[in-house]
Amino acid sequence: MSDEVLSLLKRQLALYPHDLERRGEYYRVLVRMGRNEAKAIQFAASHGDPVAQLALGPNRTGERIKSDADLALLQDLAMPLPYLDLRDCIRISGTGLAYLKGLEVKSLDLSGLDRFYNDETIVNVLRSFALDSLGLWGCEYFGRQEIELFKDLPIERLDLSKRRIRATDIISMVHSGLDPTDLATQLFNRGPSDNEPDPLIHYLESSKLRKLDLSNTEEDLRLFLEALPAKSLESLTLKRCNSLSEEDLRFLVPLSLKHLDLAFCHNVMDEGVAFLRELPLQSLSLEGCSNLTNIAFKNLASLPLQELNLWRCTGVDDETLLVLGHLPLRKLNLWGCDKITDVGLSYLKDCPLEDLNLGGCRKVTSKALRALDIERLLK
Repeated sequence: MSDEVLSLLKRQLALYPHDLERRGEYYRVLVRMGRNEAKAIQFAASHGDPVAQLALGPNRTGERIKSDADLALLQDLAMPLPYLDLRDCIRISGTGLAYLKGLEVKSLDLSGLDRFYNDETIVNVLRSFALDSLGLWGCEYFGRQEIELFKDLPIERLDLSKRRIRATDIISMVHSGLDPTDLATQLFNRGPSDNEPDPLIHYLESSKLRKLDLSNTEEDLRLFLEALPAKSLESLTLKRCNSLSEEDLRFLVPLSLKHLDLAFCHNVMDEGVAFLRELPLQSLSLEGCSNLTNIAFKNLASLPLQELNLWRCTGVDDETLLVLGHLPLRKLNLWGCDKITDVGLSYLKDCPLEDLNLGGCRKVTSKALRALDIERLLK
């Protein structure tokens, strides 16, 4: 490939430094061109900064990188590519990943790739990277044997969600030297014996975790919550944990959580939210928690919240916004809160909002939006 085409690709990717999906689309265009330089040059744009991030997983149309040969083009770039998203690129192998050597990849997402069980080359190639973040969401065949192959790697963020992880696998991970501070997984506990403490509970109590995602965890959830590391944990996601009860939320009180996600936890009621009022929360998601009323929202009044997601919280009304209007909110999602009127919206005039979602709020008029001068924020 000529220097001219390489320069073109670098410029195209650099036009959107924060839009990973758009950058991935430009890369796909060049792949479809089959390295036809005449067509590629017609696809020109001028200026750019160094390429830093690229998403090659499925875009809006479901298109994705399909083969190892597609990754070979990245090797020609011969420039740092710290963040690379290869979600659901299911046909790539260790041979394709080997093309990434020398690109200084630090964060790699291989979610949906189920080839670890028969392609040891993949793991060997990954060991050659200085990764600090690895996404393996839904990699069903990534288990204890594969964890051992990552021995002593300095990975800080590990995403194993959509895969049930047994206690023994977690302990194997720790013993191998893989001890992330950011862990996403669907835990599955083998249960303690009568004579021995549960190793998974012991791990949670003594871990250095700062961010933990237990989405969709059902079994023994209360045991896990009791064992959360109070000193280090800053972010907790319990999305779609249907076994989570109001009483379980009391185990969060000793924590110093700044970020909490309780989306679609349908058993969370007003009394449960009261346990959150002493936490130093900066962001909170109650998305889809449709049983909440203003009794719950009043417990948020003293929190230093900057981000709040109340998507489809049908109990939200103008009285709710009167409470929220005193918070330092920068991002607020009120999609589907159809009881809100112009009166309620006026209560937000003192919030330093930068992002506001009023989708489905049919009683809010353009007059109220103009009065607040926030039309530019709407989604």
